[in-house]
Amino acid sequence: MAILRLITGGCLVWLLISACAETKTEVSWSDKDFKGKIKNVYIIGIAKNDFNRTYFEDVFYNKLKSEGLRSIPSSTDLPQNQETSKDIIIQKMEANGCDSVLLTRVTNKHTEATFTSDQSSMQYVPGPYYGGVRFYDRPTYYDTWDRYYSASYRAVLEPPTTTNITVITVESVLYDLQTEKLIWSAKMDAKEIEANIEEIIQKFVNEAARDLKETGLI
Repeated sequence: MAILRLITGGCLVWLLISACAETKTEVSWSDKDFKGKIKNVYIIGIAKNDFNRTYFEDVFYNKLKSEGLRSIPSSTDLPQNQETSKDIIIQKMEANGCDSVLLTRVTNKHTEATFTSDQSSMQYVPGPYYGGVRFYDRPTYYDTWDRYYSASYRAVLEPPTTTNITVITVESVLYDLQTEKLIWSAKMDAKEIEANIEEIIQKFVNEAARDLKETGLI
């Protein structure tokens, strides 16, 4: 699914789309005043979990590499499990000759409850037709109480079921290091019930790279 680009007067516009359980939604923005292409990206994954941080960075690194773009994962030279000062990060980016920085994180994670009811499980046996005191037409199972009992007992209505689905929002932002201005951003909502976090990140990175190409940034 291609990422939808939303631009209004050069301002960032966020669009939140309500989706059904099978649908993922993506939105992005790019600064049309920025000219040229990025050539060397410093990639920073922001996550409390070191595995998630490294996974963010590695997937983006491999994807950008396949597009012929040079990039540097921050996990190669920034410490794990701690925030690093801006000055140190700038030193690392300058040492690697980077012209831009891409930051990725999970911005939201919440649970949605969905209610379902299996209509096929509703089995009703027909009752009699009441046409007044002179007309009463009933099914044959009414002839004896035990047949009535058996027929009625087989009519089962299963109650609605509740399923909890975790919704994860992933976001990336890209800054030009010369001006320190935001030049691109994108986010995606995904249902965790459909895929694990690794698959969600992989899909997001693929869509993000496609959008970066469509905007002309890479």
